[in-house]
Amino acid sequence: MAIEAATRNARNNPQRDPRQTQGPTTWATIASQPTPPQSTVLRVHITDQKEKEEIGKMTGREIVEKIGVKGIVGARADNKGVKLFTAHVQDKKALEINKEWTLKIGSTAKVSHQQYMVIAHGVPRTFDTQRDTPNLQRQNQVTAPGLQITKTAWVKKKIEEGKRASSLILWVATPEQANKVLDQGFTDILPQSVAKPHQSAHTVLVITRPKSAKNGRRTQDAQHVGENTRHGQTNAQLDYQPSGERGKQG
Repeated sequence: MAIEAATRNARNNPQRDPRQTQGPTTWATIASQPTPPQSTVLRVHITDQKEKEEIGKMTGREIVEKIGVKGIVGARADNKGVKLFTAHVQDKKALEINKEWTLKIGSTAKVSHQQYMVIAHGVPRTFDTQRDTPNLQRQNQVTAPGLQITKTAWVKKKIEEGKRASSLILWVATPEQANKVLDQGFTDILPQSVAKPHQSAHTVLVITRPKSAKNGRRTQDAQHVGENTRHGQTNAQLDYQPSGERGKQG
């Protein structure tokens, strides 16, 4: 189904620079770019099949008019629900905070939040995913201001006997946060009982991306441990990939 603008299509003026357009931004100006900016795309999942079929019969313009919220300039139904296109990043953020409008799409419609999954290696098994995750987030605010760790889970639920450290999966909110940690490193909140004498109590964890779900291979080479070291601490590359929507990960 083609993406339809909520207002008149500005493509009647192909030579006109959208950045010089006066008045509110429309989906036509956004669509004139090579690809829609992901920062203005909002996905809504619909779980009820009947509601999904009903929204699937509608055009983009009809969906936008049905929602009737300022800032939404385009829409496209798909097999999971609907994608909405906003004029500005601020519009998307406002829709993510105030979600009452989703009821206009359907009773089972919910905003989907994309997250980025990374793996921290060498985390002490004494780390409690419920209790210590907020502390881990606070510990790294200097490294990555605004860092949001929405969820943590062990890669392996069962640990080999005698092993005191393991790999921890962390879900962070944005790729910008992941890149910040990539540049600065990521500090563990717990003293490393397995650390060597010359290491500090809190070590900079080795961070890598998870394997690709499609081909089981990493999408980009990570730096080798030990490339950047200072006082026995390792600043390893943080790699990340979109992990899909909240609540769907293990």
